[in-house]
Amino acid sequence: MSLTALSLAVAAQSVTQTTPAVTVKQVRSVPGLKITSVAAGAGAQIAVGLESSQVRLIDLDNKRPTRNLVAHDQWVYGLAFSPDGRTLLSGDERAKIIAWNVANGQQIREFPRTRGHQRGIQSLRFRPNGQQFMSVGKDDVICIWNLSGGNPIGRILGEGANVYDGVMLSTGAIWTATLAEGARLYDPNRIKIATFTLPSGQGAASMVLNPGGTLVATGGRDGQVTLWDVRVRQRIASLKAHEYGVQVMAMSPNGRLIATSSNDRRVVVWDVARRAKLAEFDNMSSNGSPLAFTRDGKLLVAANVNDELTTFSITPPQMAAKASSGQTTRRRRR
Repeated sequence: MSLTALSLAVAAQSVTQTTPAVTVKQVRSVPGLKITSVAAGAGAQIAVGLESSQVRLIDLDNKRPTRNLVAHDQWVYGLAFSPDGRTLLSGDERAKIIAWNVANGQQIREFPRTRGHQRGIQSLRFRPNGQQFMSVGKDDVICIWNLSGGNPIGRILGEGANVYDGVMLSTGAIWTATLAEGARLYDPNRIKIATFTLPSGQGAASMVLNPGGTLVATGGRDGQVTLWDVRVRQRIASLKAHEYGVQVMAMSPNGRLIATSSNDRRVVVWDVARRAKLAEFDNMSSNGSPLAFTRDGKLLVAANVNDELTTFSITPPQMAAKASSGQTTRRRRR
């Protein structure tokens, strides 16, 4: 199949001719609520890492109580909800990873740092089965853990590639974003089986996976978003997103939209199938805004130029047909 035909085939699976146009509008910012990271839980619930080093659970529909989770003494860049929304993971600059009970805000367990990362947590991602997760550290190491606790059940060494982000497929395979090439693919036994070089050769710092596990997008240091077909392991499109490198990405629950941010102080929202820019917002965080779509598909959460929590409405809502595997975002590595 040619590259053009493959691109059209992926588009056909993502959106039909009758799909309504999507609009994105800023709703509000919360003065003084400065965030370092954000992740989406069930419905309109989110978790944010605060500049106070706390983690706060917030329901944007006000259906659940706001809870402050206190256990970190360093900024939290890694956040991830389990697929069922019942468990939250948080990871900080000292490589501490904690699992929380979302319903009552109680700490479930802390994962052993002595067997994990030597430097801070860059991102956290659940496997779709919700039983395992991966942590990406600033030590250029990926650890794979059982949610039930204990030491890591596997490790992937970046070996100088500067691994910044990654995603886990349902099979246990792992895609990673690296500054050395752009992306790498590891099989369920953590053996590297493919390397993908971006056209610019500048590497990537962020990555997202669509709900069906068929498409990966990398955010490049060249400011481009590159789409990859997971099944045939081919690049299918590149989108010029930012003046500077793409720091953070988020995908809507139905896989139709991708949001990107950069230290050019912009947030851009894309229609994946149409390869079209839907909206662009200035005066956002200069660190590369944290990003997350709420799982009800109604809101995009970001940070403004003052790093304050900011929300955007999505019309019509972009909810998933079934529960997604959660998403976590973080600001750029310092």
